[in-house]
Amino acid sequence: MSNKLDTQNLHAIINSLPQQFLDGYKSTDVKISADTKKIVFCGMGGSALPANLLKTYISTAKLDFHVSIKINRDYALPKAVDQTWCGFFNSYSGNTEETLFALKEAEKRGLKNIVILAHTGELKKIAEKKKYSFIQIPDAKQPRMAYGFYVGALLKVLKNSGLIKFDEKNFAKDILKAQSVVTTLEKQAQRLAKSAKDKVILVYTTNKWKYTKLFY
Repeated sequence: MSNKLDTQNLHAIINSLPQQFLDGYKSTDVKISADTKKIVFCGMGGSALPANLLKTYISTAKLDFHVSIKINRDYALPKAVDQTWCGFFNSYSGNTEETLFALKEAEKRGLKNIVILAHTGELKKIAEKKKYSFIQIPDAKQPRMAYGFYVGALLKVLKNSGLIKFDEKNFAKDILKAQSVVTTLEKQAQRLAKSAKDKVILVYTTNKWKYTKLFY
């Protein structure tokens, strides 16, 4: 329930991240070529973060995955990207100028595997018109708080495509485990918040976890 300090109910949204992850995983039947060797993920700012988090998850979970993922936060695609790559283009609004430009460049370079992620906007229209693979991002007052859904959906695309291997039963158990410790983690966060009152906060981490710290 929202209150005057949390008018958009972000507290509940954060606590729902494990369920978001599961919802995202169940949400899509999109697949890309099983021969894919390289992926470019295009999005500006926080729109590219789901790919960073996906890479973090794959690495820490030690999943069997051998595809290179290049993350692009720019108008132009990296020079190496050609028709053999798969392109993911993400913008919650669907109207991010840089992402739309990168998509046009991908089309010029002849990319055949294109996946679009958006809630609405021009990207969604393009996906519908050109029959591109499309992942519908649910309504979120704060798009950056829907990362659980994004990562779950991206993981499912890789699974659908035979590009990653893991036991789905164990995966489901891990989600349930994550849900079960939400209350414990929240209490830890509350204790940290009290001890950090009136102090300057410095967050540091190892390279492996560097993108998770951005949620602080």
